[in-house]
Amino acid sequence: MVSIHPYPLFPHRKARCESCVFLGFLLFFTGFSFFPVTSALETTVGKINTFEVLNGTDFILPCNFGTCIGFENLLFRWYFETNTTRDRLLEATIKAPGTEPRITFTKNDRIKFAGDSKKKNISILLENMDFEDSGKYICFVKNPTEKDAKHESVVTVNVVDKCGYLEMLAVMYF
Repeated sequence: MVSIHPYPLFPHRKARCESCVFLGFLLFFTGFSFFPVTSALETTVGKINTFEVLNGTDFILPCNFGTCIGFENLLFRWYFETNTTRDRLLEATIKAPGTEPRITFTKNDRIKFAGDSKKKNISILLENMDFEDSGKYICFVKNPTEKDAKHESVVTVNVVDKCGYLEMLAVMYF
């Protein structure tokens, strides 16, 4: 019986090759790569995404975005979501990093841009909160530079009465 060795002239290559294959599988399955791993477009509203707001006060809805390769003509929108519909509150584009957003739509005068686009902050201010303002707010971002990647985050707001707010504080602290 004749045995055919895959590396007849260089037997040390067999061991080296098998080690490389094992190392390659090990690196692949542990998530290590020689290529840089980047995260895609994302939005965040912080660690806390549910807020109780006192009726009649102003409130800033927080939102920041991050992008792995930069942006140009980044679109962001804020929505108010009810059970069946998404109502657009504000829409704007940021031409490039370091430039102020160009507001293209605002639903009413109570909604103002309150962020700082240089810090990738696209928060908005809602003035004179009312009970009807309780609900889900969605911060949406679309980045053409990342092949129109999209991401959104949700903020939940509960508008409370002054009396209910004071009762809640009393229960918490007394």
